[in-house]
Amino acid sequence: MMLIALGTVLGLGLITIGIVRFNNRAMVPQGAVAQPEMKLSRLVTAAKPIERGQLIKASDLKATLVFGAPPAHSIVTPAQAIGRIATVDIQPQQLILSSLVSSDPSAAGLAMLVPVGQRVISIDTTDEIAVGGFLRPGDTVDIEIVLPSEALGGTSGVDRSESHTLLQNIKVLTVGPTLSEADPKAKDADAAAKAAQQKRSLTLAMAPEQVGQLTLARKIGRFFLVLRNPRDEAIVPPGRTTLTGLRNGEAPREAITGAPQAYSPAPRRQPAAQPRPVELIVGGERQIIYSGGR
Repeated sequence: MMLIALGTVLGLGLITIGIVRFNNRAMVPQGAVAQPEMKLSRLVTAAKPIERGQLIKASDLKATLVFGAPPAHSIVTPAQAIGRIATVDIQPQQLILSSLVSSDPSAAGLAMLVPVGQRVISIDTTDEIAVGGFLRPGDTVDIEIVLPSEALGGTSGVDRSESHTLLQNIKVLTVGPTLSEADPKAKDADAAAKAAQQKRSLTLAMAPEQVGQLTLARKIGRFFLVLRNPRDEAIVPPGRTTLTGLRNGEAPREAITGAPQAYSPAPRRQPAAQPRPVELIVGGERQIIYSGGR
């Protein structure tokens, strides 16, 4: 009897398992694809804070394992990010995406490339002003200013116009809207004209006091950019050319007083020495004969 009962229970269990399996198969839609097992993906994250404009090094990155497929635009090997520029601030543990780094320094913004202590000014130019359109980002120029007679207080009938070098060793940061030297591929005449118009805008880096000099000079006279070899950092003594001198066959450039207009950090002021009191000691008695005041 016990064997019969045991066989009955075992048979009922097998029947139950079969029914459950049949119901599970019936619940799966036809044509459904079985889900693959979840896999691990290796991604690259920030090992420390990375500031905008920073050149990314291997020590700034680390590998991280995550479940599932890599997110879109994710970087999966450190080599894809090393040597690139961060275009935004990146926090520790943050995924490094291709949209957050770039090989173009301008992608981080012009402000990150301005030398500390200098300022950037943008000017519109022509081919005559900007060396025939041959300027490139990173070039060094001098700025020549031509002052009309009226700006120099010339009287009626007497032309006192003159020119002289206003600024020297000025760095060109951008030519047109970008920091690169890429030549836009114009597909038609309108695109070519637009690209040429954009390249007439330049940005120059200079000392704060030089910005004021150039701004005023542009208002009262004409200016021209003079290209120099980037390895030539010599400062030419200031001089000027006058219209009277040209007419009379005098020296083409006469010396003028004043320091050369080159950028140099402002000297740090030393604190003035504080006066000390003078004390006279006679026979054990003390008397201050000078208190240190004025």
